[in-house]
Amino acid sequence: TFGMVSCVCLVRSIDVSSTKITYSLEDHSGQIEAHYWLEEGDSTKAPDIMLNHYVKLFGSVRTQGSQKMLMVFKMIAIMNSNEVCTHVLEVLNARYKSEEFVSKGSHVYATNVGSIDFNSKTGLDDSLGLEGKQLAVLQAVKS
Repeated sequence: TFGMVSCVCLVRSIDVSSTKITYSLEDHSGQIEAHYWLEEGDSTKAPDIMLNHYVKLFGSVRTQGSQKMLMVFKMIAIMNSNEVCTHVLEVLNARYKSEEFVSKGSHVYATNVGSIDFNSKTGLDDSLGLEGKQLAVLQAVKS
């Protein structure tokens, strides 16, 4: 399967070769390497990233041998510390939501916390946190 991840992390080292740029990244959970593959003859598309600065990365988790790494699709420098704080809060929210779903014994969210089965009759709150007009639109779409 193909899964996109986004992470906010510090760039600890940058190693440039003719075909790829390897970044050593660190976040609050540990370190990981990320590879940004360069297109032939076009190194100008490489992300403008500085050492010991925060970046937001979009990519996928891959395994090389027994080591996990990230394949970078897009990497941008973070200029506002609020983005770092927001990302940490998003990660914590995703963790607590997944723990809540597991504790309720729901199979709906077992494969992907972000996916929602609108046809499920599991007894979960059907409002999904929506109120007023938003809830009315959801109910109209479901019926």
